[in-house]
Amino acid sequence: MQRLISTDKAVNPTNIMGASKRLCEMVIQSMDAVSKSGKTEILPSLYGHRDTKDGRNIRKITCIPRTRFVAVRFGNVLGSNGSVIPLFKRQIERGGPVTVTHPDVVRFFMTIPEAVSLVLQAGTYAGGGEIFVLDMGASVKIDTLARNLIKLSGFKPDEDIRIIYTGLRPGEKLFEEKLMAEEGIRKTENNQIFIGKPIPFNVEVFLKQLKGLANASYENSAHIVEMVENIVTTFHPVGNKPTGRENIDSPALAGYGTGGCDTPPRGDRRWSTRSTKHESQQVDERINMQQRKLGNTGIEVSELGFGCASVWGKKFYDEEDAVKLFHKAYDLGINFFDTGSSYDEAEKRLGTCIRQLGAENRDKLVIATKCGTRISESGRYYHDWSVEWMKKSVDISLQRLGTDYLDMLHLHGPAISEITDEVLNFLDDLKRQKIVRATGINSFDTDVLNYVCDHQLFDFVMLDYNIMRQDREELIKRMYENGIGVIGGAALAQSLYSNRIFKIHSKKDVWYFLRTLKNFRGHLVEGREYRFINHIDGFTGNQAALRFVLDNPYLSTAVFGTTSIEHLEENVQAVDKVLPKGVRKKIRTCGRKNNKKLDRQ
Repeated sequence: MQRLISTDKAVNPTNIMGASKRLCEMVIQSMDAVSKSGKTEILPSLYGHRDTKDGRNIRKITCIPRTRFVAVRFGNVLGSNGSVIPLFKRQIERGGPVTVTHPDVVRFFMTIPEAVSLVLQAGTYAGGGEIFVLDMGASVKIDTLARNLIKLSGFKPDEDIRIIYTGLRPGEKLFEEKLMAEEGIRKTENNQIFIGKPIPFNVEVFLKQLKGLANASYENSAHIVEMVENIVTTFHPVGNKPTGRENIDSPALAGYGTGGCDTPPRGDRRWSTRSTKHESQQVDERINMQQRKLGNTGIEVSELGFGCASVWGKKFYDEEDAVKLFHKAYDLGINFFDTGSSYDEAEKRLGTCIRQLGAENRDKLVIATKCGTRISESGRYYHDWSVEWMKKSVDISLQRLGTDYLDMLHLHGPAISEITDEVLNFLDDLKRQKIVRATGINSFDTDVLNYVCDHQLFDFVMLDYNIMRQDREELIKRMYENGIGVIGGAALAQSLYSNRIFKIHSKKDVWYFLRTLKNFRGHLVEGREYRFINHIDGFTGNQAALRFVLDNPYLSTAVFGTTSIEHLEENVQAVDKVLPKGVRKKIRTCGRKNNKKLDRQ
């Protein structure tokens, strides 16, 4: 026999509803442990309810030996009682307004048939005590959902039907979490179902606490919330003025729906519902992002850097989403942001983010951009190493970024013959004028990299270094010994160790796919040899790839790019992980094999 309960708000709860769901998970895990041990006598006398006439406890809850108890986590079920859609429909039928708590609230959604099917399938994988996590695809903005429903009803948002932002309710989060960092995740045969590793706790102590909580609830004690907080250690209640930076979840309260509000909530709503920083704090508290020295420059950069590449500046990638991504990265401890003058609108968008942080926080950032490339009228890239153009390029970058100095300036892919005395003198002048703090070069050309290292021409170098380019390690060490800071570009190897680039869902995916074919076509086959890193307990493929790169002591920072907050959070968690020795050895073995192929080329 199996018992399954829905616990989609149990992760790092900030309100009593979420905490009660985590309690249910702990009950399920305890009952499974008791069932397996056969010691049902240690279970407290729990009852479904009390008789209304004489107050006697009736319908005793028991645990049958050999019963398998598991829990299932998933998001919001469309059409269920707690769904926001019926609420929005009622508000639209009344002529509005449609009420949303916050414009940036996002949730995971699934249909009733999907929920039922996935829960039943999860049951087939149950061994007992597991927490099953169901993949619901990409999260959806509640604000976008509301606007689409208004349009589908034949009205225009903000014209025919108003949308009002009522402010976050106590304990409401902007984003949902599927797992706590301590739980980890492993796959099942169904690619939509994953298993979280249960967090261990003392079952006997918990059952005693549960008995006390049950008695307190029967007596309607005023200390129930306090008792729950002591039992559920991940429960952190918030006050009546949430900021949006609480751990990532939201209560789907009956009559309100997720992210929506039938009537404006009680209390003072004068505070702002927007923040210049991205709002997730849950990951921030656990990530231990370190800073490393950038050669002999005196600059310290976060061990992970964020690449604001071309796609970040493309018109098909929403500017608002780009800005949110920056603030999220900053909140997670990333201080190094790399862009380029020829990356479409990327510099301009990064400038917006810098201004939002304020001048008082400018020195907390390390901003790098590139010069030496131009775009023709036909849209083709070409190099221009004239001092006249580079000076103009730097001025444009400073204006776009909204700053009076650059921490780092790269030459963008020059040949050896293009690194002239005139160019070097120009870079030195920029440093003397304190317009630029450090100068360097961005190149994936081995001959150029060796030349730069041997002649010690620059303060730093950005090169391609990842699990598939382990041949760079000797060069990286030499650069370190020469006092040159080393930035690992293409740190994720374009995810060639996964099938991610072949999943085309949007223009962004097309851009990534074509870029990979252009620049990394020769590595597509080799990438298959590294597929095993996608199946390491406690790691995603990206986390394993990044952790390998970060373990190089001679590297200043590893740069990755993404347009997804989910992927950003996934990648950043690599800094706190330890790669198993056996996995590292296997990556090394693949690397040696790959290096031989590179040598033959």
